[in-house]
Amino acid sequence: MIPPTQQYSPSQPASHLPPLTSELSTGYGDLDRLLAGGLPEGYTVLLVSPPCDERDLLLRKIIDSALASGRPTFYVSSDPGRIQDLVGRYWKDFYALSPQADKIMSPPANLYKISGIENLSDLNISLTKMMEIRLRDPRASRLIVLDVLTDILLHHKALTTRKWLSDFLARRKAEGFITLAFLNPLIAPKEETQTVVDVFDGVIEIYEKALAERSRRFLVIKKMYGRRYSDSELMLDKEKLF
Repeated sequence: MIPPTQQYSPSQPASHLPPLTSELSTGYGDLDRLLAGGLPEGYTVLLVSPPCDERDLLLRKIIDSALASGRPTFYVSSDPGRIQDLVGRYWKDFYALSPQADKIMSPPANLYKISGIENLSDLNISLTKMMEIRLRDPRASRLIVLDVLTDILLHHKALTTRKWLSDFLARRKAEGFITLAFLNPLIAPKEETQTVVDVFDGVIEIYEKALAERSRRFLVIKKMYGRRYSDSELMLDKEKLF
């Protein structure tokens, strides 16, 4: 990892410079500045966060940015409420994939039912089938948001989840995806979550702490493999996230 404070001078050999890659803006300028541009193309990034408004608002920002930049976006979740919200907001190039799709009243055309998390092989097959049908250009950049990781970890425990996740992320990377996954750290034991965290190229954490006698939420980048970034603490501003 390149320390965030390290600066490069023109006299350094080209071999010492980080590789040039494009990024997906998160839609939140303060976070983009910490990331030195945004989420790197082809990266797998884990956002560790308890359930909170800031998490959901940041997700919307990232999806807005992906769609505005022409990236087809796939959102995988078992939460009917969150699915209902997002399919109501987005249409063109947005695809929601859920085992609970049949529980949503009047499901829109961009909502698709997939296998549940109980059988990870079946889940892989149904996800791959749905995505292959809807990806016309195999060279295009795209985003997938994995919002079922906490459920999978709870059901299958650390070792099985890590094995499945390693294969899943490698396949998506080969297909040109940026992968963003969410993990609730309050549910599973720390040693199990750490087993999963290590699989990702990048890790971003949202947490809560007291400031001026009130509770506020902060964000910090914990890891972004091979990239320059700032590890400064960012206090999240909900007004900027709306």
